[in-house]
Amino acid sequence: MHTLLFSDNKLYYTICDIREKTLILYSANKDGSDKKIIHTFENQSVPPNALLMYKGKFFISMQVMTEYEDGSGYQSGAASLVMYDTKTKEEKIIVDGNKESDKYTIPCGKASENSIYFSQMDFGINPEQMPKDICEYKEYNFETGKITDVYSAKRNDWQMVKNDTIYNYYDLSKNRYLFYKDVTRKDVKVEALFDNDYWVYKGDKSCFYNLDNKKFKGIKNVN
Repeated sequence: MHTLLFSDNKLYYTICDIREKTLILYSANKDGSDKKIIHTFENQSVPPNALLMYKGKFFISMQVMTEYEDGSGYQSGAASLVMYDTKTKEEKIIVDGNKESDKYTIPCGKASENSIYFSQMDFGINPEQMPKDICEYKEYNFETGKITDVYSAKRNDWQMVKNDTIYNYYDLSKNRYLFYKDVTRKDVKVEALFDNDYWVYKGDKSCFYNLDNKKFKGIKNVN
C-alpha cells in the first residue's frame, strides 16, 4: 500500500505492481471488507506521492511513464498531476511532469465547488543549482480546465489546504489573512469552518472567530 485516503465513509488506497507496471486504485470499507478495484493506471512502476478525492474525481501525484520511440523501455520526468473521473472513466494529465521536470507537483486540498488546490516546488534536478525556497499554490478548475496562481510561501512551510486556508491562516479563496500576517498555529488553531465563523482554539479556550468583524466569541459552558 502506497497512499491511503478516507472519504465518504470509505477507504481508498493504491498499490503499485512493479512487475506488471501498473498502479491499482482500490476502495474498501473501514474494516477492509468489500474490496473493489476502481481503476488501473498502466505503465506505472513508481508509487504515487499523494491522493486526493473530490466530487467523484481522484487527483494523484505520480510519475507518468512514456515509452521510447524504439520500444526499448520507458522514461518519466518529475511527478505529474493526474485526474481520474469515476463518472466518465477517463484519465487526464493536468500537469505533465515530463514537460515540467524541474517541479514537484502534489494535490493539497479542496477549493471551490469545481476546483482543487495543488502546489509546486523546485525539484532541484540540476546539481549546480540549489532548489528555490518557494512553494507555489495553484487552483485547478476541473470544469473549465483553468489553472490559477493563488499564493507563494516558503518551501519548508508546505501544508495541506483546509477550508481554503493554509499554514499561516491565509484564505486562498478570499486572498486575505484571517487574523494577522504573523499569527502561527501556536497562537490559534483552526478546527473547522461553519458559514462565516471559524471554530478555533485560542490558547486552551474553544471559541468562534467571525471573519467579517474579526472578533472571537467564547462558547459558554464548554471552556
